[in-house]
Amino acid sequence: MKMTMTRAVNARERYYTVELFPNLFGEWLLVRTYGSLKKLKPTGVIRQIYESADEAMEYLITFIQAKKKKGYSQSTQINKSYTEIIFFSLQHIVCKKLHKNIN
Repeated sequence: MKMTMTRAVNARERYYTVELFPNLFGEWLLVRTYGSLKKLKPTGVIRQIYESADEAMEYLITFIQAKKKKGYSQSTQINKSYTEIIFFSLQHIVCKKLHKNIN
């Protein structure tokens, strides 16, 4: 699953991209990339490993809510890749939980 969020700060466009996928050891890898849309390279990349998909999704939901409070708007990009097929149902669950928690 790949999700990109953006916001404008003092006439500068900022972005946060979150990718979640399984690794070869049965763990789940969450990669957060952030920076300015005007720059070619990201400002930073943070990688986190989780034991289970549930643990990773709990963190992801909390993370998205925090970014929305800071003014980021979410634009989900769906790719037809192996990871997207695995996460289609999980993404649906996350969207439902986010919608329920926000309202």
